[in-house]
Order: sequence, then structure tokens, then C-alpha cells
Amino acid sequence: MKRPSFRYLLPVLLLCCTTAWAQNDRIYRSYVTKDHGLWRCVIDSMRALPAPTMQEKELTLNYLYGFIAWSLSEKSYSKDAQKYLTLAYEYLDRYVGLYGESPRTQAYRSAFIAYDMKLHPMKVPFIGMKSVNLSKKSVSAANSDYFPYIQYGNVMNYLPASLGGSKAKAIEAYSKACRLMEANGAVKDNWMYLNALLTLADIYKSRKDYGTVEAYYQQVLQIEPNFDAVRNWLKSLPKT
Repeated sequence: MKRPSFRYLLPVLLLCCTTAWAQNDRIYRSYVTKDHGLWRCVIDSMRALPAPTMQEKELTLNYLYGFIAWSLSEKSYSKDAQKYLTLAYEYLDRYVGLYGESPRTQAYRSAFIAYDMKLHPMKVPFIGMKSVNLSKKSVSAANSDYFPYIQYGNVMNYLPASLGGSKAKAIEAYSKACRLMEANGAVKDNWMYLNALLTLADIYKSRKDYGTVEAYYQQVLQIEPNFDAVRNWLKSLPKT
């Protein structure tokens, strides 16, 4: 059988890259402008792709991860959180079935379990440590992948100190994730990079270290000057 010429495959590969880039840009814009509906629309369109590539499937998992977290943070979106968490579990299982387990998929599962506990607090005694252990396992093999460090930071940030949570470890993990994104050139138009910086700002705000909070806000605004919410938060900071 004659092998297909690369010149015929190239347009297909370029189309896939263009599609992924366009959707990633829409997610980034929806994060900056707080357009929850647009984020949902992107996920639905990605899930409807007839033959998604591995890259597109991974992006869909990433978008589900962020969308559910956002939906959980605002009561008016709670129905979306439950609906898309169910979809996320199913999508992750299919992804792992095709491509195998990895530190990143372990981190996604850790996050989805944490979302499940947020929606159903009665499950905490039964699945809580599974989320923690998956995150620890993920970050121990993460190498240059920043995402497991973000999830480990989330675990350390929100887990009570009596159960092993640590704001200091959270800061270390988020900072490590940011350094990896910077080293890998994954800063531009990356909602997760901005979110990591803002999460660090939140931790320092809880410590009343407003000088450091301001520094993180300024860093975000240097990357995205049109992030109006951050500009407003900066204006409302207590003067140091």
C-alpha cells in the first residue's frame, strides 16, 4: 500500500493546529472578560468534534477543569458544575483508555475528585485522601509539566492544616508551576499562568502582605492590560 505523501497531510495538520489555537484564544478571552457562556460554548464545540486529535482531547480536559472550578465558585453556575463534572470524569476515562495514565491525568483526576467533594461534602471522608494521594503521586513524576504542580498547589492551599495542608507548600508549588511555564514559553495567552499568579496573590492577601499582592497584580496587568477585574482589585488594595 502506497504511503500518503506528507504534502497532503500538512494541510490537515495545519488545520488541527489552527483549530486548537483558535479555541485556546477564545478560552483565554473568556477568562479575562469573565464570559462564562463563551467558555461553555468552547467546551461543547470541542466535545462535538467528530475525530479530535490527542491535543484537542487534552485541551478539552483542560477547559473542563477550569470551567468546573469557575462554576463551583459562583452559586448561579452550580448546575453547570455538576453536569460538566460528570462529563469530565467520562472524558478523562476515555482519554486514559486511549493514551494511558500520566502525571497530568492523575492531576486531573485529583482535581475532579476535589470538585466532587465540593459538590457533595458527605463524600469527603471516603474520597478525600484519594485526591490528595493522586496529587502527590502526580507531582512526584511531573518533571517539566507544570500542571501537576498547580493541582498540588490547590491541594495544599485548600486542605486544612490539620490534614496536611500548607500555604507555604502551596506557594512553592504555584511558583514552581509559573517558572516551568515561563521556561517552556507557555505564558502568552495562557489562562492558567494568569490564574496561578492570581492565586498566589490571594494567598498573600490572606496574610495581609499587600505589597506582594500588588506586585502579582502588576505582573498580570503587564501581560494582560485589559484585565479589568484585576485593575479594579488593584485599586481596592489597602495602601501600604
